[in-house]
Amino acid sequence: MLFQEAPFSAVQRIVSCKFTLLYGCLSTVAEYYDEMYETKKYTHTLRTLPEGISLNLQDHHPSKIYYVVGESEWRKHMSIYDYPIQTTPFLDSLYNVYDSPLTVYQDAFSPASGTRDAFKILLSFATPQQMSHFYRYKNIIELASDADYQTLWITAQDNLHGGFHDSYASLVVRMSDIYQFSAEGDLHLPDIVQEFYQPDTKQLFFINLSGSHFLYDNFDNIDQEKIPGNGLITDYDRTIHHTDRFMRTLYKMMEKDTSSVFVYISDHGEYLPLKGHGFLGKGTSQFEVPFLIINHSNIKSIDSIVNKYYIPEKSKINTMSVTYTVLELMGYSITHDFVEHVQQQSNYIFHGNGVCYDYDQIELENEKMK
Repeated sequence: MLFQEAPFSAVQRIVSCKFTLLYGCLSTVAEYYDEMYETKKYTHTLRTLPEGISLNLQDHHPSKIYYVVGESEWRKHMSIYDYPIQTTPFLDSLYNVYDSPLTVYQDAFSPASGTRDAFKILLSFATPQQMSHFYRYKNIIELASDADYQTLWITAQDNLHGGFHDSYASLVVRMSDIYQFSAEGDLHLPDIVQEFYQPDTKQLFFINLSGSHFLYDNFDNIDQEKIPGNGLITDYDRTIHHTDRFMRTLYKMMEKDTSSVFVYISDHGEYLPLKGHGFLGKGTSQFEVPFLIINHSNIKSIDSIVNKYYIPEKSKINTMSVTYTVLELMGYSITHDFVEHVQQQSNYIFHGNGVCYDYDQIELENEKMK
């Protein structure tokens, strides 16, 4: 499958394992230039919609969509997912109010264990088994523009100038109407949203957080006071508390809207013993992510949209399906056959070694580590 999707990449991985010193380096360079060739073609390629997806703007759609992607957030360290330390006090309080606008989706997992590959999937019609679809079909920014949404990419990570590591995200970022990078951190991002907010314009805000990335230092004195203690785990928990504060600020801005939806996931989880992600044989913590929606609109069917993308008979959902949820919110119709295609593709993840695995295999690793 990898050879069919990306022959240079497949050869590079094989050669690097067998002849690491010389041919491994040469094959890596060859893979790099092959990807750069595809990247240069990207802006000049006419991409289309896959069969089974069409645009229908007749129905009502939210005026504002806030699509927020966190960083390295393992949901089992969030109190909204029953972690014993209160790392998400705002989400907890919002969830407990009568007729709460917050829906917490269980058993979500990311499509890849690294940011680069995860973004390639989350921003396009690519799947773990069909990564080349990133180049073939339109990305989420193009799709939003076609649906008459102004597109804004607001980030605490400089994806536009991040170089090769963020090349996929950078390609998509360049197509947004507005790009804003803040070196002041996640809590400053709502100020940027406020700056570009237009009441009478349909807007898609794609917000990329620094979140809980290693060195786990994305917190301040307030987070320290709320989560006392010492050590790596404590620092990691503080970064999650910091993200919860970002959500509270953004939600307070949303409250003035009569038609807005807030979608939150993380790009991937985290394996805390090794302070990172992308490790083979280390189980599901690298994939177990939050999936939350705050619905502040009169659209009552969001839950039914999400639920149809759960993998049948497994009660799990791959966050690659969030792209399709956002598309439906913007006015795209997706056929039953295409939904079944997404469900089938959702069984798989793209791992750090560039190989596609059935997620069930990753879950078995948990048993081996007990």
